[in-house]
Amino acid sequence: MDWETLFEPQIIKRGWDYYQQDLVTNFRHRDGQITATVLGSKRYQVTLDVDGERLLAGSCTCPYAAGDRYCKHMAAVLFMADDVAANTPDETTVAALLKRATDQQVRDFLAQMMQVDPGLMPQFAQQLGRDPHKPGTDLSDYQHQLDQVMLKYTGGTYFVDYPQGDALTTAIGDFLAQTVRRLLAAKQVKLAVEVVNQVALSIAELVFDDGLEDETMWLVDACVHAWRRVLKSADYRVKKAAFDWFLADVLRLGVVATDALTVMFDTFLEPDFLQEKVDWTAHQLTIVPQIQDRRERQRQRNRWVKLHLLAMQQLKLPPAKIERFCVGYLSTKQARLAYVALRLDQQDYATAVRQLILGQQAASSWDRADFSDPLRQLYRQLAQTVTLELQRSLLVLSYSLGDTGFYQALKRQCAPEQWPQRRQYLLAGLPQGTDWLPLLAVDQSTPDLLAGVLARPGLQAVQAYQRFLLPQFAPQLVEKYVQELYQAAQSAKSRTQYHQLVAWLTDLVKLPGGRPAANQVARDWRQRYHRRSAMMDELNVYF
Repeated sequence: MDWETLFEPQIIKRGWDYYQQDLVTNFRHRDGQITATVLGSKRYQVTLDVDGERLLAGSCTCPYAAGDRYCKHMAAVLFMADDVAANTPDETTVAALLKRATDQQVRDFLAQMMQVDPGLMPQFAQQLGRDPHKPGTDLSDYQHQLDQVMLKYTGGTYFVDYPQGDALTTAIGDFLAQTVRRLLAAKQVKLAVEVVNQVALSIAELVFDDGLEDETMWLVDACVHAWRRVLKSADYRVKKAAFDWFLADVLRLGVVATDALTVMFDTFLEPDFLQEKVDWTAHQLTIVPQIQDRRERQRQRNRWVKLHLLAMQQLKLPPAKIERFCVGYLSTKQARLAYVALRLDQQDYATAVRQLILGQQAASSWDRADFSDPLRQLYRQLAQTVTLELQRSLLVLSYSLGDTGFYQALKRQCAPEQWPQRRQYLLAGLPQGTDWLPLLAVDQSTPDLLAGVLARPGLQAVQAYQRFLLPQFAPQLVEKYVQELYQAAQSAKSRTQYHQLVAWLTDLVKLPGGRPAANQVARDWRQRYHRRSAMMDELNVYF
């Protein structure tokens, strides 16, 4: 293919190195699409769309390609594609080879191959009884072919061990692509849909050996691609039959189920289907409380809340009805975010801010950005657009929930010379007794922050703000540590308390100038509390 002019020279060189080192695996080229895995610092998935001799588009999971750039992993795969193409015999070569062979040689070779691979025998028998240019019209024919593939590569156990993984994936992918293409060409769309359904059910029964995650996901992607292709050609009658099948069987699809649900909700957009999806997902939500395992119950709750919301939005139900549903499921990320969007449509900024902050606080670490990113964007917008009075009320709300993001956005939006006066007005709205330390940290008012930290009993404030204060005030913080350690040691009685004392002492060592002070504290404790054997045990671990 003519592709090298699309890549930077250094990218081509690195791609060649990767290809030469045999780092390209799971290479497949079907129906105008090339997929492969490239082994770099991580495993990167490459997908390339090609048209004959032209590269149309490419994607890779590496960070470099995230900027819509052609990367070294794509180049490595393209070198592989060129090599495969150069070594694949074309139809002319095959025809010339067959022309040289006698009928007896062809018969002997075919008999030998059917002995090596018994699965070829029924396929050949079926081929003898049909028009080679006309696909079969019975689903059982295709089911038999699929069963033969499963028998050959799994021995009928449906367990796919590592050595057979790539071969099985290739065989199922070839069967699916070729069958769908022939059936669509013959306008047998209904049968094409049924074949894809059967392949999905068969894949759901497979148990893959460790290390075959890429093969598993490739098969799932192949089913999704085939479904989208055949359903795009389907009339309403065929789509209705397909939709009914999805309703009845999609939850039996195991590893394919999540992607199958995506196809179901992206594809069937006629009004009748939309209402059925609303009713079906509502029913699924009623079943969730019956699930015994807590994690699975939460997972299914999240799934069906998300899909029910999508179905209601696709059906264009009244916003008030969707909002009532969201309020009932605010503990799920999907419902809370949808509720926020509805409140923003009504310019109810206070509720939107509150729900984003609460969602951020309740979210797991991997979901937190789903709330913090829109909250940050909303803060930026509100700091620029709403009235000063509304800014102050929103600041009171956000700060009462422990979030300084809006305060930071207001400061960034305001000119430096205007900020002191604006700040005074904003803070006047905060309740009496408000903890000012977080705001002093935002304003980088370090002398005031130091005074506040030193005035607080205990070490919690010191540890919370020492990163702001250490560059200027390390001696004062060391002295605060020493004072609090001596005071805490006087009342300590249990091993747990002794362990905490020693943990604080090791924190003191990490401060500039803290090690001599910590050593002195340890010496004093050994003299003063030598009768506390548990304390001495804890102290001896580190000092």
